[in-house]
Amino acid sequence: MISQAGRKRRRRSNRCGFTLIELALVAAIILSLIALSTPLFRKTISYLALQDASFNISKLISYAQERAVIDSNKNYKIALYIKNKQYRFVEYYTEQETKKIIERPIQGRYGKLYRLPKGVTFVPPDTEIKTERSDLFFYPDGHCTKAAVNLFDAQGGHYRISIKGFGGLVEVKEIEGE
Repeated sequence: MISQAGRKRRRRSNRCGFTLIELALVAAIILSLIALSTPLFRKTISYLALQDASFNISKLISYAQERAVIDSNKNYKIALYIKNKQYRFVEYYTEQETKKIIERPIQGRYGKLYRLPKGVTFVPPDTEIKTERSDLFFYPDGHCTKAAVNLFDAQGGHYRISIKGFGGLVEVKEIEGE
């Protein structure tokens, strides 16, 4: 009798697994799919950043309108720093002696200096910036400056945020092919 311990194990000739060529082929397919989809993802991310920035500015404008009516003895404005791609909600008043306008940021989260997302600007890409700053004014009687804020991205996206004046409805509109 031959014991089980003395028996040699036979190797299987047909192995389970992948060859190097198969792995390289799958890697090449995956890399080509990534290369084809990257521009699409980049455009989508840029579009979402533009959409988010326009939403945030429109909500800040609505808040400024409400705050101006509630605090009936104060004037407010949103200062748009065009060149720096920033904006801020501030309270302002005119000093009686010098007739100089004094600005003070609002306390809390709405008074911080906001920055537009990367790739989003107030002016179209490759356009010379003519003004450093623009302001949107809000008054205690419920009216505000009639204005439009334009936002652009590098991919050609464009949103316009419009304020209609008295009791101003804030309108956000995507502008196609301008």
